[in-house]
Amino acid sequence: MSRRKIEWLRFIEHDGFARVIDERIVTEMISCYPNVTDLECACCWKFTLR
Repeated sequence: MSRRKIEWLRFIEHDGFARVIDERIVTEMISCYPNVTDLECACCWKFTLR
């Protein structure tokens, strides 16, 4: 599976979960395999309420 597809699937999973809780939540991937940008946090997401 391609890196972009893995990133997209993880985003869909986290974004979908957040929107079930509240549709105003905006999801942003900070660091997550395969695109780890922070070595101290292999999987980091930012959730913001619009």
